[in-house]
Amino acid sequence: MGSNQSNLHVRGSTAPPSSETESYRSITSWQRGHWVSPMQRIPPEILSEIFIYCVLIDNEQFVRPRFRTAPLLLLRICRYWRDRAMSTPQLWCSLQIHDVKFTNRRRRLDDAKLLDLQSARLSSEMAMLGDWLSRARGQQLSLRIHFSGTLPDQAPECYEVLRYWFSGCHVLSLSVSREWLEVLSGLGCSVLEDFTIEVPHPPRTFGNVFSLQFPCHAPSLRRLTLKNTADMVVPYLAISPTSLKEMHCHDVLLSTNLVEFLKGCESLISWSMLSLHLPRNMEDSIGDMTLPNLEELVISDYSKRGEACSFLQNPDLHLPNLRRLDLNPKASGIANVASITAFATRSGCTLTHLKMHSSIPVCSEVAEFRALLSAIPSLEVLHIQTREVPICSEDGSSISIFASLMRPPAEAGLIHRLPCLSDLAITTTCIPPGVPSATYIENMIRSRTQDHDYVGHNVARLTSVMITLAVSSAVPMTVRWHRLVAGRLSRELTVEHFNTYCVEEVTL
Repeated sequence: MGSNQSNLHVRGSTAPPSSETESYRSITSWQRGHWVSPMQRIPPEILSEIFIYCVLIDNEQFVRPRFRTAPLLLLRICRYWRDRAMSTPQLWCSLQIHDVKFTNRRRRLDDAKLLDLQSARLSSEMAMLGDWLSRARGQQLSLRIHFSGTLPDQAPECYEVLRYWFSGCHVLSLSVSREWLEVLSGLGCSVLEDFTIEVPHPPRTFGNVFSLQFPCHAPSLRRLTLKNTADMVVPYLAISPTSLKEMHCHDVLLSTNLVEFLKGCESLISWSMLSLHLPRNMEDSIGDMTLPNLEELVISDYSKRGEACSFLQNPDLHLPNLRRLDLNPKASGIANVASITAFATRSGCTLTHLKMHSSIPVCSEVAEFRALLSAIPSLEVLHIQTREVPICSEDGSSISIFASLMRPPAEAGLIHRLPCLSDLAITTTCIPPGVPSATYIENMIRSRTQDHDYVGHNVARLTSVMITLAVSSAVPMTVRWHRLVAGRLSRELTVEHFNTYCVEEVTL
């Protein structure tokens, strides 16, 4: 009896360790089974997120099919990674295709052989396009096509492949020759939201030879970018007037076709024109042009004729809801204060952001600058850049320019200009004797950073300052005020002739 009880006691006491041993053995066997590939311990969902991050880390809108980068690199590691990458549709929803130019520099080939190589290359690109995007499985497609060559013999077959995938793209960018644009004829892109069309080297007679049999329909288009051939392509784009929000034109002629297209874009919010060219008789070509919802306008003419100012001076241009105006963002071209003042007064818009980059003085006298500040009292951001010339062509006007920006004391009872100004950036050249002193500039900044005298008034404080004065004298020097933080401002002095540089901290 005692032995049986002892046996039962032993068996009962050893039962829990037996279950723990089995659990330990199962864990050990699982670890041994995955010892060769530790990455397989990561859950498939987390591994897919890591793969997606490998694609996004390049910060490119379109993915290039290169074996040294994701996602093609992920297919070459192991079978587990390959299966996981192939089953992650987010890796295959973006693609960028470039054609390859075959030359005779290293290979002595006749024209027929070169044409065969180009045709073979194009066929392989079309096959890759289908295999790549078919793995996206319902994701929003982003596709960029760059074909610089002429139209090959197998164009009909390529058209069928391209049209099939174009119809399902949300983002589409085309940089092709004129002949390739025939693929857009009658194309229906019901989900297209971002469309870019570029012809790298358009012929001079482009408008006389280009035409589409049927227009391209994009009812959901929200962003349109046209380069080089905007005035010729827009007649063949059928869009919804309430969907287009952004339009960017590069190196375009503001012709009748483009103006008529813009008149139908009632919901347009942002419009930028880089390298603008105006026709000789602009008023007859443009006519009445009203964009009721436009909030941002960027114009850069890259010429010495001041076409950006001429565009604003058009009496038939009405932008009543404009908030942001940026002239010549690449620091080239001409900006004119008088044209902006007349435009703001005529349109009745409430500008909050104004940026001017000009290669000549923006005004001929200080009174024009003061009239501008009075015409746009709601201005919050003011950036003026005239690097090699003064802001005003009037002698000794630099001091008066900064005096116009100074806020008067509250007890004076004077109406101060720009009560909402919070961001000020000025880059200009000063010619003696009209050079404002450092104390004068700092007093102007101090008057706009201390608002204790305006308690109860709708007055804003400066939160960002960047003022750069290049003094053109026998000893050229540059003074810069920036880094406005907690009532302190940095002042930098650079004297290139003596290779001197010093930084001081100013308390406001």
